[in-house]
Amino acid sequence: MPVQNKQLTSGDFNISIKSTKNYKKNEPIIDFPKKLDFYKIRRLIHIFKGMFNEANVTIGNNYEIELSHHYDMDKFEKVGALLITIINRDYCKKLIAQLPGQSHPSHYHEKKEETFHILSGSMTVKRNDETFDLKKGDTLLIQRRDIHSFKTKTGVIFEEISTKHIKGDSFYIDRNIQRADPILRKTVLEDW
Repeated sequence: MPVQNKQLTSGDFNISIKSTKNYKKNEPIIDFPKKLDFYKIRRLIHIFKGMFNEANVTIGNNYEIELSHHYDMDKFEKVGALLITIINRDYCKKLIAQLPGQSHPSHYHEKKEETFHILSGSMTVKRNDETFDLKKGDTLLIQRRDIHSFKTKTGVIFEEISTKHIKGDSFYIDRNIQRADPILRKTVLEDW
């Protein structure tokens, strides 16, 4: 005390910070958290919460939530989606949200069949060789092995109602995504 130039304050500190050097006793800490992950995720949560509030979509209390980022968090705002799993039994219900301008890459499922139901905003879905422009209230069936992708200009929230979600049942057309470790393509959020 007082805080020195470029020193990390208690308000900036969080347990995810890793030091870049060994510090001596009473030496000011000048390592800052990696803004890309911690602060970006916090900002994204705030934006998605706003989208759900504006659309009057209530999530409830029991859910699993993740950010799906196929080309790393750096590119999440261009390629990715927020996925909220509400139910995953023999049947599954997810809420999926995308920011304006965001897309989700081409993929298919061997075991899962799904129907998209648009709750807010609009999106374009490519299913095999067909393109569908969907708006609030529209539904679209995606059958097993249908190659599909989706994107939105406006931002979108939609339900995915499907058969049971099984990890490892998403097969991406882009081999770089398919080869990547699925755990590194997802950021699981414990709470929001």
